[in-house]
Amino acid sequence: MVRTDSSALVPQKVYRQNRIWLVMHLFVLALGLGLGILFLVLSLRMASIDRASRAVLLVGAAILASLGILVFLGFRRVCLVTSSQGVILYGLGYKVYTPWDNIKELSTDWYGGNSAYATRFYQPRHLVEGFLLYRPAVFGLSVEEGMKRHVPVIQGMVLLAVQMSRYTHMLPLAGFLNEQTRQELIEDAQ
Repeated sequence: MVRTDSSALVPQKVYRQNRIWLVMHLFVLALGLGLGILFLVLSLRMASIDRASRAVLLVGAAILASLGILVFLGFRRVCLVTSSQGVILYGLGYKVYTPWDNIKELSTDWYGGNSAYATRFYQPRHLVEGFLLYRPAVFGLSVEEGMKRHVPVIQGMVLLAVQMSRYTHMLPLAGFLNEQTRQELIEDAQ
């Protein structure tokens, strides 16, 4: 899918995840807060524990509640943004950018699985719908630099680089697609 008119300014569109993913975010928040409250109640109600154990339970309650809130807020930031310059996928701790002329098509392809970088843990591959890319995305550049140079890039935390290697040839869109957004993305790409 190649942009035919590069001079036309297309306004920026933001696509949010499907409703099922939003419900999962609420579940993570409720789990973190629930476990935090449970640890807090245990630390305050148990009279037979010493100060050190009580302190551990209180710190554990704070950590679990904080993690629940942080993961919830992080997942709320996940979105897909299209503009005249290309497509940016904002994930949890990473961004993936590709220009429009690097997109072959919106199709289903194998995604995930073990790679040359991460063969220690078995991860099965599965079919996912997304944008297939002509040129692989590269690490080491920022999204802004990729936009200037007109190259696809993956920007993110170093620890996620192993998992991000699966984004080099495909931009998975499974969490964003329904019939309406699929048609809008095809129109954006044209």
